[in-house]
Amino acid sequence: MTGNATARPPGADPPAEISGLSLGPVRGGPPVLHDARLTVARGQVLGVVGRSGSGKSSLAYSLLGHVRPGLEVRSGTVRVAGLDPFDRADARRLRGRVVSFLGQDPASALNPALRIGTQIGEAVRLRSPARRAPEVRARVEELLLSVRLPADRAFRRRLPSQVSGGQAQRVALAVALAGRPALLVLDEPTSGLDTVLADRMRGLLAEVLSGGDRAALLVSHDPAWIASVAHEVVRLEGGRIAGAGKPGAPV
Repeated sequence: MTGNATARPPGADPPAEISGLSLGPVRGGPPVLHDARLTVARGQVLGVVGRSGSGKSSLAYSLLGHVRPGLEVRSGTVRVAGLDPFDRADARRLRGRVVSFLGQDPASALNPALRIGTQIGEAVRLRSPARRAPEVRARVEELLLSVRLPADRAFRRRLPSQVSGGQAQRVALAVALAGRPALLVLDEPTSGLDTVLADRMRGLLAEVLSGGDRAALLVSHDPAWIASVAHEVVRLEGGRIAGAGKPGAPV
């Protein structure tokens, strides 16, 4: 899956567009995702629901140019802001700057050996115009406050193991937001948290996703949360998009 989509006027490309995407085992067998087609519009939150194993995460990861080990792209295209995330050059331009990811486990997103402030600062340097130390520090503090975490030096110097699971997930969200991405891919971002922390995280993400031009693809087993934040919902069943509609309507 290489090469760019046909050129369009600046700003005309939707944040994400999947056309006829099929994924299947490298050694043959039934597809895990079959002929998936969807568009995420600018400023839209698209919810993805379905049973475990229905292909939700495979669909989400395709926007990052990833497929699970043992799978391959059999057909179709994926475009993020008009670029192909499966193309290495395009992927370098996209990741963290145009599209960012937040999954279930902050341990997979955070380096256990690096202090929290350092990790967010590295993301800022890589993904934003800020380069000078005072600018980076100011942006790190801004990001921490935006995800409802302390921004003081003592907190910034903590390691991921020295904060709670809910705090670690919010640090991972701060890293994801460092480059002000146009598209957020959220794969069950509250599933590893207890009820209280999950509710807080849902509230925070609702703020992050409300208003503005940022788009999101949100995978969740929680239909009530999907209904409260999504503009549209698609349902996967057996690797196929079995329905689509407005939140609360049968899909």
